[in-house]
Amino acid sequence: SMPPISSTGIDLAAGSAAAARTLGSNEVTQAGYAKVETESGDAPYGTAVFSFKQNGVTVSEAGVPASPPTTQARLFIDYRPGAVGHGDAGPVDMDTGIAVVNYGSETANITYTLRNVKGARIAGGRGTLAAGAHFAKFIDQLKEVASGFNLPPDFPTGTGFGSLEISSDQPVSVVALRETLNQR
Repeated sequence: SMPPISSTGIDLAAGSAAAARTLGSNEVTQAGYAKVETESGDAPYGTAVFSFKQNGVTVSEAGVPASPPTTQARLFIDYRPGAVGHGDAGPVDMDTGIAVVNYGSETANITYTLRNVKGARIAGGRGTLAAGAHFAKFIDQLKEVASGFNLPPDFPTGTGFGSLEISSDQPVSVVALRETLNQR
């Protein structure tokens, strides 16, 4: 079932700033999206801040500009679990999370193409995203929403880097976040 939709009104004068925030619960990963609509004037610039907490402590934050809907996107992909760290850092896990939202009124048919650093196609798949729906997945989980998408088994150890092309017949908003976790 879809979570309840809520809205927050913000009066924003020219040259001013305002903030609205949503709260996760007890360090459980929350996925969602917000849509900004203006009653008059130009659309404001927006930034989403993603926070990662462990044991009640914020260990990472990333600010990402608003993602206007598009039918074509290309994302940098880094997926290297157990990569060698620098100095005494020990092993480091790197992964790329992808979020896609379709807040249009039609189902989006989406094609995903993963290319290596030389541009060769190494994986691909297709999926649909219903109107008003969204997902957030790491690159190694993309097969859950993209039929036929199989990350090559040697990608984490041999390739590690690439680009993911996303093509949709309906405008969707797309964002990617690179996650780095060390043994600490």
